Amino acid sequence: MKWSVLLLGLLGLGAEAQPQCWVGGSGTSYALKSNNPSCLDNSLIPRDATYLDLSNIMIPSIPEGLFQGLANLQVVRLQGNFLKSIPEGLFRGLTNLQGINLQNNFFKTVPEGLFQGLSSLQEISLSSNYLESVPKGLFQGLSQLQEISLQDNNLKSDQDSFPDGLFQGLSNLRGLYNLFSSLFI
Repeated sequence: MKWSVLLLGLLGLGAEAQPQCWVGGSGTSYALKSNNPSCLDNSLIPRDATYLDLSNIMIPSIPEGLFQGLANLQVVRLQGNFLKSIPEGLFRGLTNLQGINLQNNFFKTVPEGLFQGLSSLQEISLSSNYLESVPKGLFQGLSQLQEISLQDNNLKSDQDSFPDGLFQGLSNLRGLYNLFSSLFI
């Protein structure tokens, strides 16, 4: 599989450093570097990117339209940041998206419609956050979903954390990994 690569990195945060964001690379491989995570902007991301890594760059929030127009995007990695919330429409229109990694952030909850319309989505990781419950409709319509990772959260094995019907219609689900066990469906 041919991947366009977009890697966002964080370079120095010293008081003397001037905020900078730039894209470098050739062909369909890209690197977006930043020493100021607040300068994330949709216009910096190449339109043909298929793999987007925004991991471990200490971003406290994600601009709502950051992924708008990135029709080829297949994988988004947002793990290891300081995210406490995420816009409900962040992934809207990304019909080719196959994997989302949101682990190691500070989410207590996520919007019910966060993954709505992502018909190609196969893997989701929400592990190592502070989730107390999973919204009932979070996985609705994700018929291609194969793996869900929810371990290391504040989830309990009850209906408050996992409402009835949460996994309904997920006929391709192979693995559900959570805080208290691994269940294979």
